Amino acid sequence: FRTSDQEWLAVSCLDAEELKKVLSAVGLPETAGEKEFREAVGSQTKDQLVSALEAAKVDYAGPATLNEEVMTQPGYEELLTPLPRAQDMRGVLKQPVKFSSFEHKPIGRAPPLGHHQDLLTNIDVTKKPPAGGQLT
Repeated sequence: FRTSDQEWLAVSCLDAEELKKVLSAVGLPETAGEKEFREAVGSQTKDQLVSALEAAKVDYAGPATLNEEVMTQPGYEELLTPLPRAQDMRGVLKQPVKFSSFEHKPIGRAPPLGHHQDLLTNIDVTKKPPAGGQLT
């Protein structure tokens, strides 16, 4: 949602109790709808809203970050990993979640658009696969 200082606010209400806290934090009654919420957010600055939401102990709301801004955030460089055979870019973001048995990082570029479509058009979907087998 756009704030009065032209920043963005991200809000996610997982249940009715969270919604009540959000509406109260921005100065609205429980019966307010999205239009009223947009107007209330649009009349306050990002900092005012973040402070009010934090004070109300709202869990899933805060300033929204644009993709371009993510690259300037602390910790971004730590998540950057080189992409094999892709010298035209600095790298891509790997998952911040780490599993001890598997490192989440890309092994190459994604297939071009239409790649899978071309493969799927060659499959006869009217045939039933043999027991334990695959369609060809």
